[in-house]
Amino acid sequence: MSLADARQSLKELYLGAGESFRRLFKVEDLKIDGDDGSVALRIYSGKRRLVSKAPAILFFHGGGWALGDVGSYDNFCRFLAWKTSAQVISVEYRLSPERKFPAGLNDCFTALEWLATKAQSIGVDANRIAVMGDSAGGNFAALAAIRARDKGIPLAGQILLYPVLALDGGRSYPSRTEFGGGDYYISQASIAWTVELYLNDSEDAASPLASPLNVENLNGLAPALVIVGGFDPLRDECKTFADRLGDAGTPVEFRCYHTTIHGFMSYSGALKIGRTGLHDTAAWIKRRL
Repeated sequence: MSLADARQSLKELYLGAGESFRRLFKVEDLKIDGDDGSVALRIYSGKRRLVSKAPAILFFHGGGWALGDVGSYDNFCRFLAWKTSAQVISVEYRLSPERKFPAGLNDCFTALEWLATKAQSIGVDANRIAVMGDSAGGNFAALAAIRARDKGIPLAGQILLYPVLALDGGRSYPSRTEFGGGDYYISQASIAWTVELYLNDSEDAASPLASPLNVENLNGLAPALVIVGGFDPLRDECKTFADRLGDAGTPVEFRCYHTTIHGFMSYSGALKIGRTGLHDTAAWIKRRL
């Protein structure tokens, strides 16, 4: 399958097997200035607010850094806005291989810093902002939480849905071998393919800006929710990262949905456990924000 066909296939799959379309009070597309051109955002508002300011979820889509876009996750983000009453801000970061590491990550950092600065003007409570992402987007969300700490940006939460945390192979994690042969949706080969598209060279994989598990200091980070499937090759690195967050004093909740695969919440229209996971995640967000 060509890269163009893979992108189209993923979009059709997520919109067809995912959450159903929901009408919201407002959906707005805008562009913000970045260091290397503009960054497109889509802002979902589930409710009209006349007085109080809304919490916000800054969302980074998945797709292995090379697939996926705001449109692929439109129904997913609509559900989050509807269920949590938060403003959901979905980031159209630059994809690889057209734009390599760290272009997409820098777009996510730009969106984070823009939101922290502009929160009041767009009706967001600056003290109730969370970052969220799935798969490659979960990688970005984990790194954005670290960026927020380093920049003094207050975050109320980080929601990491089956994030890719070890781009340098992950061979030390048994789940990579046990479930990475191709029988459980994603494989070691498909992960390696997307990593190769994303990074400039093998040395990038060890960078703390690529592999969150290589970040030494995890102190002082926002409360975390880490979710993964029991048959996901990424299961063990997600557990390791959650344990390290807890050891560093971060309030963290690790949830392994033992009977399912990578990306299961994107199939909430087809998999009952995907819908359960979505509702569980929305409930955590409402408690935290």
